[in-house]
Amino acid sequence: MGRRKKSKTIAGAREEENCELQMTPMIDVVFLLLIFFMCATDFKVPDYRVDANLPKDKGLRNVQVKPPEELPEFRITIDPVDPKNIDDTGATFRIGRDNMVPYDALMQEVAQGYLAIKEDPRYHGKKCPAVIDGHKEVDFKYVIHAINACLALGDQLDEINFAPPIPDDIRERMGKVMSH
Repeated sequence: MGRRKKSKTIAGAREEENCELQMTPMIDVVFLLLIFFMCATDFKVPDYRVDANLPKDKGLRNVQVKPPEELPEFRITIDPVDPKNIDDTGATFRIGRDNMVPYDALMQEVAQGYLAIKEDPRYHGKKCPAVIDGHKEVDFKYVIHAINACLALGDQLDEINFAPPIPDDIRERMGKVMSH
């Protein structure tokens, strides 16, 4: 424990000073407890690790990997005015690769095209997203028109996704490939 020191004052009365605590025994006890709990603890091996003896003579040489099946995609592409544009709007709408659609007929064409793709048996139990690919130079009102055309499907629509921006040089090469 601590020792008390007494000191005399001028008037002769005695006063007690602050107690001093000896820290060394307390630190010794803390370290002993720490060592005890470290030794007494049982560290558990993670559950996800499974030791297995696998055959070494069999493996990948006989396995034929089947490529994943590509599902048809329902894509609405909105590009700036194309010389082949079929109406006087400020954008060109395409459903799929080649099907150019006029602004006024977009809702009807989206409904027909989306439902035709969704009926594909490969989509059984899977989501069929409608992908909207809007060029960066197209007014946003045309993208909103495409979104509204998709939302007009109601409960039949699984989800709407937006395609990431494509750099202009790649988009030009894609346009040349699609036109051939």
